[in-house]
Amino acid sequence: MACLGGLAFANGKVWKVTIVTDTKQPFATDTRDGFVAALDSYLARRGESTAYAVYDTELSTIKAAGIVDAIEASAPDLIFTINYPTAFADLNVTAKLKDPKYRFISENAIPVQSGMAANWERPGGNVTGVSIFLRFNSQIKLMKRIRPEAKKLVVYSWDAMKLLNDWYSAEVRRACAEEGVELVAFGLVPSIEAEQAFLLQYADKGSEYFLSGIVSAWVHDDGSPADLATLEGVFIREKVHIPMVCYDENPLKTFAIAGACVIWADIGAQAAEKGLRILDGAKPGDMSWDYPREYNIILNLAAAKALGISIPQSLINAAYRVYTDFDGHYAGQGR
Repeated sequence: MACLGGLAFANGKVWKVTIVTDTKQPFATDTRDGFVAALDSYLARRGESTAYAVYDTELSTIKAAGIVDAIEASAPDLIFTINYPTAFADLNVTAKLKDPKYRFISENAIPVQSGMAANWERPGGNVTGVSIFLRFNSQIKLMKRIRPEAKKLVVYSWDAMKLLNDWYSAEVRRACAEEGVELVAFGLVPSIEAEQAFLLQYADKGSEYFLSGIVSAWVHDDGSPADLATLEGVFIREKVHIPMVCYDENPLKTFAIAGACVIWADIGAQAAEKGLRILDGAKPGDMSWDYPREYNIILNLAAAKALGISIPQSLINAAYRVYTDFDGHYAGQGR
């Protein structure tokens, strides 16, 4: 357990807030830090402050059970969960604490599939949240700005992410129907080797084709961890000759061409705004589960050049960040 937060203001209310995260990967720490910064700022304006307890499940059911015990013992005013794509924290912590006195905000892309919400508009129970995915229409529209003839989409994901893949498959199919794009394949792969084999099927397709990934296969055929920087990033850059759009900035640094990318810190800030309403008496289950409210357009000119694609200058001018090589150098803003 780690502690965050500042000193209490004189005579001010000190709220007890627990954060449960499944991982210390950058997306999770950025989301956590955005939540803490925003909530502290809002409360400071009212002469109030926060006392934080932060737990990491490490994707362990034993650790999760201990976190449930700790929450029951401390009775926090608010709990924020930052989920691995499998919704592990919600399934193993949130779902165990259904009493209305435990009030949850969740970063979770699959609230209905994981059983946390009855529906997105009115979740019910003692939890509300924010997704990590934009509507997929954003990625399609961005690709069409870059390559107007693009109308055949190939998607892949790690098959271990079943609940997420179920939701994302429906989301992609909906967006493709609305945008006039054919979903050629939605490939579910068990390993990095299988991912590579799947991608090679489409490596040299024509300019109508484009690619998007959901969650990469982080393991080899034998179950050991895979080095994605080389086995995915370098592989796609060198072997797969169709452009890729993505929702996260990291692939833009090394192989993808463009993305309408989520802003992890702002997802945390968005959750903090919901948290403030809950501390002021709103019932979580009455508050809609929301999509991310902001995103950044990010481009990689080196990836475009390697594919013989010219990105319109108007789009370059509108981008938040433009990578100029595969070594992390960029023009544009920092955050």
